[in-house]
Amino acid sequence: MHNDNVEVTRISSLGIWLRAHNKKFFLSYHDFPRFKNKPLLAVLHVEETMPGDFYWPEIDLKIPTSLLLHSNS
Repeated sequence: MHNDNVEVTRISSLGIWLRAHNKKFFLSYHDFPRFKNKPLLAVLHVEETMPGDFYWPEIDLKIPTSLLLHSNS
């Protein structure tokens, strides 16, 4: 796993901010509703299982960078 390059940097009432490989992505609860009302530690625990594939094990949610690029455009 490549976890040094990925972290949740902020959680707000609208969604979460993810930093990966010096890029920032906003994951809104509208686009990613599975994050809403989850425990803080579950949201913060993100792993990069493969380059560009992010996984939250406690939520059982995998999101590829391609989906993040689409939602942030």
